[in-house]
Amino acid sequence: MWYLYFATLIAESLYTKPDLLGMWYLYFAVGLAAVCLGIPLYLVYRTDKRRKRAFDKRNKNTDDMNDLDHY
Repeated sequence: MWYLYFATLIAESLYTKPDLLGMWYLYFAVGLAAVCLGIPLYLVYRTDKRRKRAFDKRNKNTDDMNDLDHY
């Protein structure tokens, strides 16, 4: 239910004069969203890079442009 607290604070801030230090909850929400999106994206990037490196290492001697029989 903590998200309702932050949603209420953000909604109230839309109707009041902005106070940059008093909007810590908005900065917290943006930071939390960045972390929640950034960590999985980084893990997928790192895993994909590792798989590509392993694939390239396994298939470094193959040349697909010379082997056109399968087209």
